[in-house]
Amino acid sequence: MWLWTQMTYWPALIIDGKLFDFAHLVPFEFALLPKNWTSLATVRVKFNDHCFSEDFDSLRHSSALPDTHCSRNERRALCPQRYELTLGLRQILMNLPNCRIQQTRSGSLVHVTLANSLRYAIFFNIRKSQADICDLFVMSAYPLNPPDKQVAITSDMKFIVAVALVLNGKQPRFPSKRF
Repeated sequence: MWLWTQMTYWPALIIDGKLFDFAHLVPFEFALLPKNWTSLATVRVKFNDHCFSEDFDSLRHSSALPDTHCSRNERRALCPQRYELTLGLRQILMNLPNCRIQQTRSGSLVHVTLANSLRYAIFFNIRKSQADICDLFVMSAYPLNPPDKQVAITSDMKFIVAVALVLNGKQPRFPSKRF
């Protein structure tokens, strides 16, 4: 279980002379109407550093991210492509009530096709926090490469159905994938 706090996780960094500001990744919340509910519920969102970083490789990266920007004693490096994609991540997540999600071995997933036809995968888990509040933790988000890469192991489900199940104390049961 993780504690909800209202704080900036990561201060701005200058890497190779370029400023990277992380203010857009401050925790936030949005309201939605879960399936078959008559009142609104709240989804509180937090982000992991894997949304903007990748494994450090001394052959490709000039420096590792400081410990303040890594959550689990990992050596990570800023990934410019992932970072750029996080600039639109908040809006994508606020649109989840209109999306269908799938399940992976480690959590849930939503695929988004961006305006430039890039497939963007967002991996997250949802947990009930209070009677009408759930916490959504974005574990990672990155472009799918190759674009036809399959990462989900189930068929899809409406996000508002998954939230309703979680808030009702049930584990979402995603239907088996049909091939």
